Amino acid sequence: MTAKIPDEYYRSLHSRPHPAILLTVDASLDMKDGVAVSRGIGEYLEQTPDTGNELPVWVRFVDLDTVNVYSLQSYFCPTDKLFLAKLVTEIGAVKKHISVPSFDFRARQYPKKTQRATPASPRLKRETHSDNMMHLDPNRLPLNLRFFVCPQAQIEAKQLGTIYSRWPFYGFNGGDLLEFANKLVAEFEERYPNLAKADKAIGGRLTKVISELGKQPHQPAFELRQFWTAVKHGYVSVWSDLADNLLGQIACGKVDAYRWHEEVVETAAETHLYGDLTSRGTRPVAANLIPIHRPPSVSCELWNAVPSDMQREAVEFAARRLRCGIHPEDAIVDFVSKFSISQN
Repeated sequence: MTAKIPDEYYRSLHSRPHPAILLTVDASLDMKDGVAVSRGIGEYLEQTPDTGNELPVWVRFVDLDTVNVYSLQSYFCPTDKLFLAKLVTEIGAVKKHISVPSFDFRARQYPKKTQRATPASPRLKRETHSDNMMHLDPNRLPLNLRFFVCPQAQIEAKQLGTIYSRWPFYGFNGGDLLEFANKLVAEFEERYPNLAKADKAIGGRLTKVISELGKQPHQPAFELRQFWTAVKHGYVSVWSDLADNLLGQIACGKVDAYRWHEEVVETAAETHLYGDLTSRGTRPVAANLIPIHRPPSVSCELWNAVPSDMQREAVEFAARRLRCGIHPEDAIVDFVSKFSISQN
């Protein structure tokens, strides 16, 4: 069974922020039903084997006799996502779970009413690039990269990162993307002199990524976006590590598991015209014949929890959530939870 929270530590959790797991009960309950739900969660945690990686559990009753109430359970709870998904399935009243790095009971249960500020008279202000530019601390950069704090270097980084935030470009085929990458590498020092200097300082990794993406443009979306976001915002100190991570994915032959490759068409216009026919079955699509593989960011244990006949749907669900900034593994956990609830 999981460990019971010591009394002194239990009382201290009501007065200081701490890492915790938050379970949410959305249904409108009276006091009797709320006590029954809380007791059921406590009994479930009491019977759970001790895993060693555990946190306190808070239960939020959104409407307990018309009151928003937070209740602390007496037992620790494992942080394993599969266990939490199963807990949500077993305890019907609990609708969702979330890990909170710093849970503050007093701030949530007794929020302070903020006084509404008097609106000031609007003033026109001309935005400049320096207003949105990240201010780097040169003391935290290596000597050979401290020049990158200059505004012109930051402007170049934002321009290149903005271009590659839309990679691979819509309407470009493989040959177009390769030609664009080769031309950019050839003209890199002329177009981006400060970036070229930084590229030499980090061992040519920036131009190597551009060159490799031209050859294999469809890379895992998470690693691709992570690298080019760091370029766009000028986080030059982490470019080497993120570039090595992305180049490693390319070397392993990884591809974007969330992009469906339709059959090759002759023109970009034809691709656009037939884009809405893929779900109707009126035009053969290669994606329907491609077997679904486990996304690289999802663990084997979690992927095995997805029924084989729903793996394509799970990947599509993770792709849509990824556009909202949600990691694929968290999206798959959410998908498995919803599937388990619908089965019951």
